[in-house]
Amino acid sequence: AFALWLLVGVVVCVPMRVLAWESQRWVLHRLWRIVAAPFYRVRFADTWVADQITSLPLVFLDFEYTICQITQVQILGGYLDSNSVCLNPTVGVRQILNILPSWLRLVQCLRAYYDTRHRSHLINAGKYFSSFPVVVAASLVAEAREVRIDYFKTGYFFVWLTLALIHAV
Repeated sequence: AFALWLLVGVVVCVPMRVLAWESQRWVLHRLWRIVAAPFYRVRFADTWVADQITSLPLVFLDFEYTICQITQVQILGGYLDSNSVCLNPTVGVRQILNILPSWLRLVQCLRAYYDTRHRSHLINAGKYFSSFPVVVAASLVAEAREVRIDYFKTGYFFVWLTLALIHAV
């Protein structure tokens, strides 16, 4: 399984003239422009690809979990309980992967505002910024559940619910 993931990573990321080279190069170029959005004028294709990425945080979390499982079981020999390590809400990797797509769009919106001075870009940036407190509150709920604290009594759940509703609007 690890060799398959490695092969997919090599085929996608290494610029070889195989498997629709022009499309592969276009996607890699767009991904670069998304990451480097503060330094380039944002184009429609960059925004479109970043919007697609914004709908994929669960895919990133599943990919992180898969890599963690492969590392724990196949490489380290399963010395640790892989579920307690890979699903640990205090590690922070899962939170970063959950915030990353919104962060990329936030930076794009701020750059678009810098270039055009249209207020709509700031409103759009606020929409993506509002996902950050939702992820933090969801992490607090997950942590409370992990240590068996009643997250209803702590209020974490209601904070998360309120922030999630605000973000959804």
